[in-house]
Amino acid sequence: MATGSSSSFPIHLIGRLTVIERVHRLPRLGVLVIAVLLTGCAPVAAQSDDPVRALESRLELCEHIAGEEPYDAQRRAALARAFQENCVQLNSNWRAMLAQNPPPDPIGEQLQGLRPRLEQFPP
Repeated sequence: MATGSSSSFPIHLIGRLTVIERVHRLPRLGVLVIAVLLTGCAPVAAQSDDPVRALESRLELCEHIAGEEPYDAQRRAALARAFQENCVQLNSNWRAMLAQNPPPDPIGEQLQGLRPRLEQFPP
């Protein structure tokens, strides 16, 4: 658990979520206020020591980007930039990791499990 820099709110990292808690003490009533902020997958991938989990985090981000609607030119450009930065090399990164850890290696087995989801991205 970390503590926010400008406050005493405890901050908990839970998977891809950051939870900030603040307890307000009221007479006869304790109210717990929780704000949940969705953090980007890339920071989670950067924090992960597990290379398969890091790749899977990128995959989740790419699936999210692929499902977003480009409502206007600015959003279309932002989505294209995010896809270029995170997703273009995804399939080739997966293939390289699989070549380094072929099944029956446990990492290779985990990587094989990602194959159906990766097929939607360019090789």
